[in-house]
Amino acid sequence: MKPLLSQCLMGYKFGKINVTKDYFLCCGTPAIGNYGVDGGFKEFWNSKKYNDLRKELKYNLEGQNEKWNGDCFECPHYAQLMMLNESGEVIDDLPKIGPKEFQFEVGNPCNHRCNFCWNWSYDMLDNDDQWEGWKDWAKQTLDLETYVSVINDLKDLGGCELISISGGGEPFIIPDIMKMIEYTKKLGFNLKIFTNFSRVNLKDVDNFIKWGVDRFEVNISAGTEETYCKVRKLKSKDWNLLIDNLTYMKENRKTKKPEINYVVIVTKENIEEIDEIFELAIKFGCCWIDFRDLVSHGVYKGEDLLPTGEQIEVFNKKFFNNIKKYDLKEIKGEYYYYSEKLELGVFNEYISYRR
Repeated sequence: MKPLLSQCLMGYKFGKINVTKDYFLCCGTPAIGNYGVDGGFKEFWNSKKYNDLRKELKYNLEGQNEKWNGDCFECPHYAQLMMLNESGEVIDDLPKIGPKEFQFEVGNPCNHRCNFCWNWSYDMLDNDDQWEGWKDWAKQTLDLETYVSVINDLKDLGGCELISISGGGEPFIIPDIMKMIEYTKKLGFNLKIFTNFSRVNLKDVDNFIKWGVDRFEVNISAGTEETYCKVRKLKSKDWNLLIDNLTYMKENRKTKKPEINYVVIVTKENIEEIDEIFELAIKFGCCWIDFRDLVSHGVYKGEDLLPTGEQIEVFNKKFFNNIKKYDLKEIKGEYYYYSEKLELGVFNEYISYRR
């Protein structure tokens, strides 16, 4: 368990809405409001309710964490928040502009069954151990009208540098996803999309390049076809589709955009494939490799996926061997490394508190 931070400034930097139109202050805590109850995002962002919560997290994080049953101990933004706190940036109690980043969870349906997933683990589904209401949840999507309303509010507030599109499943299953993407770029926002990149075709890729989509966070979480198919209950054709899409993207974009972030949720099944992961990321011209810690308490049988101590030692050794091999330089403390020659960065959340 990570130690609690001295303060949390997410209430000034981040916002989120999900498929049921609930507002969130971050990714790992309960809903703090609702579009239908508290109004549009601009109204809610400037409300007393939101401001009181911001100040509570800034000045009494321990007390708020207790109210949230310790959720802050498993913060998915821990490394970034720690660096923000250490930066010494002065933030006024009342925000003058909107959040720096806003995340839309646009849908819950998914075509993969990743065993490390909170929602779609094949272990959970095969054993018919879905939580109550799961079947209804799995069909939910965010409507286009609400998406447009919220993103227009973000434009009016100012200050938003990045829009993220994600979901409880795969965003590209959502019927209106291409309209959402095109409108977001039309408004001039930087845009990143969390995806397994399996539900797009070559025409879609052409549009991503044309519209100027900035980044795809592609969850691959493997370095070989065997592991990729095993942890997702997929076949070779699915791996080949991923490879074809990534290859087409690299060969047809005129610049480094759209960027590709090679995302790896570190488990006992992929932890020894770090050499292959570096090789594939370089092959596809990825901008980042992102090693992330498995938040096992939210995953069905998640404890069974955690690497052994021996595997972690091997991971640490291989990681730094690759850092040396590809001449990656430390740029932001022990979490970030970068090579100007390869135009490749590595963010290692996993190693930061697993050593």
